[in-house]
Amino acid sequence: MVMTRPGRADAKTVALIASAVCALLFASIFAWSLLQSSGAEEGEAESLPPPPDLRDLGTPRSGEAGSLRSADGLFIQFTDRDDPTRVAGVLEFDRLDPLRGRNYELAKPRAWFFLEDGRFVFVSAPAGRIARNLRDDVESGRFRDGVEVRMYDPTPDGSRPDPETATPTLVGTTPILDFDFSISRASAPQRVEVVSDEIEFVGHDATVVFHELRRRIEHLRVERGERLVYRPRASEEGASVAEAERPEPAPPAERPAAGERVAQAEPGERTAAAPEQTQTAQAGQQSGQQAGQQGEQAQPRQPRRANYHIVASGEVVLNQAGRTISGDRMDLWLHTIDGKLPENTFGPSRASVDRVESQTIALASAQPGWSGPVAAQLPVLAMTTPEGEAMAAPEGEAPAEDPIEEIDPDGTVTMTWTGPLVVNGLDARSDELRDGNQLAVRFTATSTGLVRMSDEGSGATARCSELFYYATRRELTLSGVGPRAVTFNAPGDGRLETTRLNAYLLDGQAVIPGPGLLHAYEDGQNAPNPARPQMITWTEQAEFNFAMLDGEMTSAIRNARFMGEVEARGRDAIGSSQMLVARFEADAERSRSRLMQLDMSERVALEDIDRSRVTGDRLVIDFEPDPDREFASRPDRLTVAGTARVSQQDASLAAETIDARLKPEGEGRFALDRLVATENVEVVRRDDNSRALADRLTADAGMDRIELEGAPVRLTRGDAIVEGPWVTYRREARLAEVIGRGRFLQQPRGSGEPAAEATWTEQMVYAGDEGLLSCFGDAAVVYRTARQTTETLQGEQIHVTLSRAEGEPRQEDPFAFRSAGSSRQVETVHAIGRAASESGGAMAVAQSLRVGPGPLPRARHAPQTSPESAAPGAGTRDRGAEGPPIERLMRLEGPQIFADNRAGTLRVDEPGRLVFADRRDADQPVGEERDDVRGSALFTWQESLLIDNASGDSVMTGDVRMTHLRLGDSLRTTLVCDRLTARLAMPESAGSEADPELRSVHAEGAVEFTRDDRVLQADSVVYDPQEGFARATAEPGRLVRYLDPAQGSPQSARAFVWNLVTDEVRVSSPSPVTTPR
Repeated sequence: MVMTRPGRADAKTVALIASAVCALLFASIFAWSLLQSSGAEEGEAESLPPPPDLRDLGTPRSGEAGSLRSADGLFIQFTDRDDPTRVAGVLEFDRLDPLRGRNYELAKPRAWFFLEDGRFVFVSAPAGRIARNLRDDVESGRFRDGVEVRMYDPTPDGSRPDPETATPTLVGTTPILDFDFSISRASAPQRVEVVSDEIEFVGHDATVVFHELRRRIEHLRVERGERLVYRPRASEEGASVAEAERPEPAPPAERPAAGERVAQAEPGERTAAAPEQTQTAQAGQQSGQQAGQQGEQAQPRQPRRANYHIVASGEVVLNQAGRTISGDRMDLWLHTIDGKLPENTFGPSRASVDRVESQTIALASAQPGWSGPVAAQLPVLAMTTPEGEAMAAPEGEAPAEDPIEEIDPDGTVTMTWTGPLVVNGLDARSDELRDGNQLAVRFTATSTGLVRMSDEGSGATARCSELFYYATRRELTLSGVGPRAVTFNAPGDGRLETTRLNAYLLDGQAVIPGPGLLHAYEDGQNAPNPARPQMITWTEQAEFNFAMLDGEMTSAIRNARFMGEVEARGRDAIGSSQMLVARFEADAERSRSRLMQLDMSERVALEDIDRSRVTGDRLVIDFEPDPDREFASRPDRLTVAGTARVSQQDASLAAETIDARLKPEGEGRFALDRLVATENVEVVRRDDNSRALADRLTADAGMDRIELEGAPVRLTRGDAIVEGPWVTYRREARLAEVIGRGRFLQQPRGSGEPAAEATWTEQMVYAGDEGLLSCFGDAAVVYRTARQTTETLQGEQIHVTLSRAEGEPRQEDPFAFRSAGSSRQVETVHAIGRAASESGGAMAVAQSLRVGPGPLPRARHAPQTSPESAAPGAGTRDRGAEGPPIERLMRLEGPQIFADNRAGTLRVDEPGRLVFADRRDADQPVGEERDDVRGSALFTWQESLLIDNASGDSVMTGDVRMTHLRLGDSLRTTLVCDRLTARLAMPESAGSEADPELRSVHAEGAVEFTRDDRVLQADSVVYDPQEGFARATAEPGRLVRYLDPAQGSPQSARAFVWNLVTDEVRVSSPSPVTTPR
């Protein structure tokens, strides 16, 4: 909408419809003034000579016939009905000629009326006619042949202005003016025209009827209207309501001095009665002056109040500076005090403003700085307010010049209509004039069905079925029947469609109490884009709040609220909720706004073109000033609360609250800068069946860094689960980290127990590019198989490296190596015990444990096991609370344990020990494929251990010790050497169904092989635990010694074979025996 000053519409439209009252001026002023008078003045006989009267003209003199005579230069003087001492008017004429039936022809009749406010009304015509009643009072008459009515402002001395030289403030003309005092009626049956600096009125066939007792217009009708032009001054004066409520003082003494002008207006040529008439006029002047002096002490009169209903019909059109309102009918209700509109007619005045402005209603558009679907240029009604009266200058200061007395050409209002204009007086305030309202206007369209509004400058248009405006309360209502009965259209901005709109101008609010639709046009377009509509719809109500400036409502919108199944469609997104609130930063001075927040609540859903969807109980989008555009904004933050969920095609994020910071990417697109989700956080990826549960999720720009917090955080993918209090993932580095106590589980679907479990107390780190998985703080990795076998890796730290098959794509999931179908394999495992850094600290442990029937033990750490625990009685089932008995065990301990699956080796480079145990019951059958090798073996060393899975050889060096206990016969043997090679039957891989078995032992260097108290000392011993044989040999030049306390002397030989089952020692190459003498 084109505006002459920022923030305010400059049209002087609906409130200035009150100027339609001026259309009544000419048709009523003459008869109204006559009704203010009481007819021919009678005066007091003691002090005043009787004034001339028409009755005197018909009284025959002595000796003359009793018939009417012609006369020249006569006049009739009228007094005020309320104050008979005040001269209210005078009727003059050049000649009076009697006619038939008490009628008289007047030549050049002229009438002066002296209004109470000091103004003068002068009525003249070339000819006229009056009629007397039986009391010889003037009853009716006609002025004809070109009647002219002039109004003059008060003169400084109260004297009558000279019609020949004085400039009137208003001039009215009509060919004929009829009046009938008996029925208080006046009419102008032909064209009526009224012209002043402010008003131009043209109508045809006007009739007015007055209510004599109530001193008001009872009925006025102009049969055919033509036009009413109102050129408002910048200030207008109305009757003060506050003053009208209290008694007013009598008019000043100078006002009756108008009677002096009556004496001065006597014609030059007089009849014989002229001296008497002159004396009478002068007496009238004196009477008026006396009345004025008496009036100063008289009781003040009560103000005269009147209520009117004015109707203009037939193609009513109001236009002002290219802004137009049209309809089939206009109704105007108004309340007057002493014939004036009260000063607060157009709303409360503003003491801070030094002038009065007229009321405005015009179409305008809010101009927010964001082009999104919600804030897209809302077409609204922008209305300004009338301003208060000019403030009095402080005492002692001259009043400032008032530059607003000139006509404002842009404020000119033109009203045209083709049908009648009707005014009816009301006995009491109608509903439209209640609650303090002084003026109300209604436009309707019973024939066309549409009240239309338009603005040529901006091209904006509006339509409705009814427009209603309460001027004093400054409330505007547009209404109609049907979903699109009220429509606003602003080219380049948008269109509003609804059933009703209420605007409250004092508060800067507009309310739509029903369903509606708001379209936003694309740049440069004058209609919606059907392919990409941008609009808001709602079913219950919409509210708009506009910024105020100097008490006036501007078009700078502050907030908008939509309620009831709200749906907002943008270029690339659709949003829905039960309520949507848009908040703006308003610049009232420049009449502009920029969006600062969108707030959607109750059943919120937002979906974009890529099928991404956001749902929740509430969604808030905060905006920030856009540095690249003037007074514009851009999205800065998005918050979803209450069962919040963000979904994509194959992923979703749910939480009680999701808070996202945004950053611009260019071309109107925005990317994630930071994301925080809190309470009941759930992340689901359907493409790989992964899921994350947490109390809090934090992600940075581009989701490059993700942090999960919870008690605990739980990550699942397929059958893999990770738990911990704090999980961090860096996408670019493919680094996942769990801070605090946590665990990793692999649990097949439907399984009651996990197949694999890793635990730690401090930290777990996975570096995807390096394929490194590290656990810190009392870490343990446990595998379980269906054969009741548990494999455990335990240490203060555990480091696992993983491989990626050639051609395998990058895995974004840090735990993909455990997921189904993954080609990632464990390459190396490095377990570090606390003993590696602290003397006496716990060793790293690698263990394989098999138990009997029953639930698997839930202990996180591998049980401490020694050869003593492998005693024959220890294999008996324990029916207590410890769970099922141990059947098979292999346990490796060392400060550090290195496993290399690529080389198939397991090594310990420091002192450690290795335990093998078979603790099944002695009566439990053994498989037919092999002999019974049940029993236990403990190995310790001081230097190193190397296990080769391919050969099954375990090589131990440095003070190696072995203790072996057969389960079936409780055969116990020990072995000490420098180097020991134990051949083991190892499972092919972790979690394999095969059990680790001790097949043979080869000891070298300073070997001592002991059973009970018997000892073999040799350079080499080969021990077969399955057969129960031990073969001891010596290096060339050396001997094997066999010590048996029962024989006394040791035996020496090149080799010994010891059958431990039969306890038979056979010498292969004996040495000389020396006996005591």
